[in-house]
Amino acid sequence: MRCLSLALTFALLTAWAAAARTQDLPFAKETQYAEVRSALIKQRWEPVIVPYPEPTRCDEWDQFCTAYPEFLGCRVALWDPCDFVWRRPDHKLVVIETTMDAKVAPKTWRPLYEESWYFTRADERYYFHPRPAWPRFRMHTPYPEVRRGMIAQGYVPVSVTRRERDEVACVINHMCQQYPEVVHCWPTGAGFCKLLFRNSRTSKLVVVTTDGDAPEHMMFNAIGPADDDPMTTMFKPWLKPKRR
Repeated sequence: MRCLSLALTFALLTAWAAAARTQDLPFAKETQYAEVRSALIKQRWEPVIVPYPEPTRCDEWDQFCTAYPEFLGCRVALWDPCDFVWRRPDHKLVVIETTMDAKVAPKTWRPLYEESWYFTRADERYYFHPRPAWPRFRMHTPYPEVRRGMIAQGYVPVSVTRRERDEVACVINHMCQQYPEVVHCWPTGAGFCKLLFRNSRTSKLVVVTTDGDAPEHMMFNAIGPADDDPMTTMFKPWLKPKRR
């Protein structure tokens, strides 16, 4: 009975945590974002211009940057979700996630409502406070060009040992053999890789994320600090302070 009670408590807490993160809105999935936007404005919601967005967000989505000042960015691949930031009348920040209308020609893509959730504190720290100025590359810049640019700007590729990386992924796509700074590659899907650099002046660790299923197809996707990467646990061996 006690186990059942604990299980029920855990289930309720899990449901409460999910509900706390989710912001349910009265829109059916695949409602055109333009309609959602008009309805939110009528309800006194405010579109939010994020002060420190990802610098690459407009590289391939300039039509959204132009039409929607609240545009936060899209996730990597062609049909992946795009996010827009809003402030409720009670000042809470909400992200509206959309998908693309596949029936419309690519040059006139229309975002469709998918779901929504509250901005987390980590999101607010990331998008509303200044961040270090990382080297700037356009989305899908070939990785060899990115690598040369990083080195020219004082970032040294970190040589990762076999024991420190996922060798299975290395065998499948051969990324690690060509680039010793590869920490991990996903052998399926878009073929994302995480590559580690160290700033020669500050010793700060920086992660470059690429996509592409082979070394010759590796393209720039993102850049950021290792200690703030979504896969931070992957970089713990390098983030630990050195003992003297």
